[in-house]
Amino acid sequence: MDCVVVNNYGVFIFEVKNYSGLLYGNEEDFYWEKYKITDAGNVYEKTVKNPIPQLKREIHLLAKYLKYYGVDVRIKGYAILVQGNSPIRSDLILYSTGEIDKAIHTKDRTLLSDVTIEKIKRVIGQITLGQIQ
Repeated sequence: MDCVVVNNYGVFIFEVKNYSGLLYGNEEDFYWEKYKITDAGNVYEKTVKNPIPQLKREIHLLAKYLKYYGVDVRIKGYAILVQGNSPIRSDLILYSTGEIDKAIHTKDRTLLSDVTIEKIKRVIGQITLGQIQ
């Protein structure tokens, strides 16, 4: 997990990718194609892992850990394509860092209490410090 945000609107995981070149593929593809054209006009093609399956796995695992420790909360996740260089469309992809604020302030959800937020922070702190039993 590159970044986890916990606020009154919920728990959010962000998988940040800074791929150069243009990305092509679909949400369900395991790999995406990346094309890059150099200043000299040379075209390079490379496959890169689609971050969405990784993101979905991270959401599942964090939800499972939180539930085990008594916090049953919905987690949303996004892959951020920092370069905004992809025609791939998905509700799970943000195409600029400017979209983060909108994603983490989704007002159509039940707000988390301060007690729940503190409990989530403690559990996540245990995960990051390797103290999960």
